[in-house]
Amino acid sequence: MQLLTERSKIVLEELNVILVDAIRKNLKKKGHNVTGRLSQSIESKVSSLGQGVIFRISGEDYGRLQEEGQRRGGKLRNIDALTKWVLRKGIVSEMKKARGIAFAIAKTQQKIGMHTRGGRIDLSKRGFISESITEKDILIQNILFRTFETNFETLTSNFTQEIQRTIEINL
Repeated sequence: MQLLTERSKIVLEELNVILVDAIRKNLKKKGHNVTGRLSQSIESKVSSLGQGVIFRISGEDYGRLQEEGQRRGGKLRNIDALTKWVLRKGIVSEMKKARGIAFAIAKTQQKIGMHTRGGRIDLSKRGFISESITEKDILIQNILFRTFETNFETLTSNFTQEIQRTIEINL
């Protein structure tokens, strides 16, 4: 027996749109929207698995770094990508200076971690996805409750009718 009705799928897709919009807004609020590429790449797909629902959020690979940050240590991050970021951000306009700043950023990330501000770890820049979900928690719960409550009633009704048909046939 299928748990999700067509109406439920529509409601869950609407919730999906709300979540992606919230994630994109939070990404921008945290200052991770220099080019808009990460924001535009964010997608979420809803699928059913057994008796449950799965929301899969995906996007550019570096989105995970923006979400989770990076612990100190390890190798230096991509200097070329950081140089382009420094130039796009308008920190400096000369390539040589941008490369020097990019190298300094990479060394700081290696020494302290990512995200940093003023030589210290800045946790407020992390969690654009998890905070978006937390902010929408009540809405998510209400929508899921209404969706599954309706589906449960339908499922129960269908099951009861099936039992009645079986009883009638066997009598």
